[in-house]
Amino acid sequence: MTKKEEEVRDYYLGRYMYEAVMVGLANGFRSKGTPAHEWRDKSIQAEIRESTGAMTEEEKERQINNLFANLELMQANFEASNSGR
Repeated sequence: MTKKEEEVRDYYLGRYMYEAVMVGLANGFRSKGTPAHEWRDKSIQAEIRESTGAMTEEEKERQINNLFANLELMQANFEASNSGR
Protein backbone atom coordinates (compact mmCIF):
# COMPACT_ATOMS: atom_id res chain seq x y z
CA MET A 1 0.00 0.00 0.00
CA THR A 2 1.12 3.50 -0.67
CA LYS A 3 1.16 6.09 2.07
CA LYS A 4 -1.91 7.79 0.57
CA GLU A 5 -3.85 4.49 0.48
CA GLU A 6 -2.94 3.86 4.10
CA GLU A 7 -4.14 7.32 5.08
CA VAL A 8 -7.46 6.80 3.28
CA ARG A 9 -7.91 3.39 4.90
CA ASP A 10 -7.08 4.82 8.32
CA TYR A 11 -9.51 7.69 7.79
CA TYR A 12 -12.37 5.31 6.97
CA LEU A 13 -11.47 3.07 9.89
CA GLY A 14 -11.60 6.12 12.16
CA ARG A 15 -15.00 7.12 10.75
CA TYR A 16 -16.38 3.62 11.35
CA MET A 17 -15.03 3.60 14.89
CA TYR A 18 -16.47 7.07 15.59
CA GLU A 19 -19.88 6.08 14.22
CA ALA A 20 -19.88 2.79 16.13
CA VAL A 21 -19.07 4.51 19.42
CA MET A 22 -21.63 7.26 18.80
CA VAL A 23 -24.41 4.78 17.94
CA GLY A 24 -23.53 2.64 20.95
CA LEU A 25 -23.46 5.58 23.34
CA ALA A 26 -26.58 7.18 21.88
CA ASN A 27 -28.48 3.91 22.25
CA GLY A 28 -27.05 3.22 25.68
CA PHE A 29 -28.14 6.58 27.06
CA ARG A 30 -31.34 7.19 25.14
CA SER A 31 -34.56 7.91 26.98
CA LYS A 32 -37.35 5.39 27.22
CA GLY A 33 -39.60 5.57 24.20
CA THR A 34 -36.91 7.18 22.05
CA PRO A 35 -36.21 5.25 18.87
CA ALA A 36 -32.86 3.51 18.68
CA HIS A 37 -30.13 4.88 16.47
CA GLU A 38 -29.31 2.53 13.64
CA TRP A 39 -25.88 1.50 12.44
CA ARG A 40 -25.23 2.15 8.77
CA ASP A 41 -26.55 -0.45 6.37
CA LYS A 42 -23.90 0.22 3.70
CA SER A 43 -20.19 0.78 3.93
CA ILE A 44 -18.83 4.26 3.31
CA GLN A 45 -17.14 2.97 0.16
CA ALA A 46 -20.44 1.52 -1.13
CA GLU A 47 -22.15 4.84 -0.51
CA ILE A 48 -19.39 6.66 -2.38
CA ARG A 49 -19.59 4.22 -5.30
CA GLU A 50 -23.36 4.64 -5.51
CA SER A 51 -23.17 8.39 -5.18
CA THR A 52 -20.56 8.88 -7.87
CA GLY A 53 -22.62 7.11 -10.53
CA ALA A 54 -25.37 9.60 -11.34
CA MET A 55 -24.74 12.52 -9.01
CA THR A 56 -23.32 15.92 -9.70
CA GLU A 57 -20.59 17.32 -7.48
CA GLU A 58 -23.21 19.47 -5.75
CA GLU A 59 -25.35 16.42 -4.98
CA LYS A 60 -22.32 14.54 -3.68
CA GLU A 61 -21.45 17.45 -1.41
CA ARG A 62 -25.03 17.64 -0.16
CA GLN A 63 -25.04 13.92 0.68
CA ILE A 64 -21.74 14.21 2.55
CA ASN A 65 -23.06 17.22 4.46
CA ASN A 66 -26.20 15.25 5.35
CA LEU A 67 -24.08 12.38 6.65
CA PHE A 68 -22.06 14.68 8.89
CA ALA A 69 -25.21 16.54 9.97
CA ASN A 70 -26.73 13.22 11.06
CA LEU A 71 -23.58 12.38 13.01
CA GLU A 72 -23.66 15.80 14.69
CA LEU A 73 -27.33 15.27 15.54
CA MET A 74 -26.51 11.92 17.10
CA GLN A 75 -23.78 13.59 19.13
CA ALA A 76 -26.11 16.40 20.23
CA ASN A 77 -28.76 13.87 21.27
CA PHE A 78 -26.16 11.96 23.23
CA GLU A 79 -24.86 15.08 24.94
CA ALA A 80 -28.40 16.24 25.73
CA SER A 81 -29.25 12.92 27.29
CA ASN A 82 -26.08 13.04 29.39
CA SER A 83 -26.34 16.66 30.51
CA GLY A 84 -28.61 15.77 33.42
CA ARG A 85 -26.20 13.28 34.93
